[in-house]
Amino acid sequence: MSSHKTELTGRAKEVFDFIVLHKTENDGQSPTMREIMQNTDITSTSVVRYYLDKLKDFGYISRNQGEARGIWVVGGAWTYSKSETGLSENDSVL
Repeated sequence: MSSHKTELTGRAKEVFDFIVLHKTENDGQSPTMREIMQNTDITSTSVVRYYLDKLKDFGYISRNQGEARGIWVVGGAWTYSKSETGLSENDSVL
């Protein structure tokens, strides 16, 4: 991931990998903070928020604070919604 400033390690990498896996397995739908917490053995949503903020600061994700599932992988297949790219609902983004 040479385009990012900081190489991910430890828990931050675990959180990022889960986000990518969840999006891949759920047609691009982002996980909720609680789903991230439950699948990475993090004990509170405030710790999840801490890692999401770090991932955003490092340039791996972008977030819409007003959405429960508002996490986008920067430069990934799920960065933009289909309507933003002009794709139809039948077009694949993978």
